[in-house]
Amino acid sequence: MNRTHLIAAALLVLAGCTGIPQVTEGEKLLAEGKTEEGLAVLERAARDNPTSAEARGAYQTAKQAVLETLLGQADKGKALFFIGTKIVRRERYRSGSNIANSAAD
Repeated sequence: MNRTHLIAAALLVLAGCTGIPQVTEGEKLLAEGKTEEGLAVLERAARDNPTSAEARGAYQTAKQAVLETLLGQADKGKALFFIGTKIVRRERYRSGSNIANSAAD
């Protein structure tokens, strides 16, 4: 279970106290891994209930969790690329060193 699902599950538990069906529906969608749909429903709930701190808070919390997950995935991708580049450079260096040693023999 990734971080987004974990946060969505926590929000779903809290949603049991809500009086706004859209919030409950959006959090349920997030818990099911339907990120785009869940965020859209929560955004609509916040827009349709502008005075509801609950609707705004649910949307902002879910949006932040999704952004953090995406940024974490991007950082992992960058790290893997960096590590892969280092390995390739090291292998090229070693291959070049072996060629130089063979030519000297």
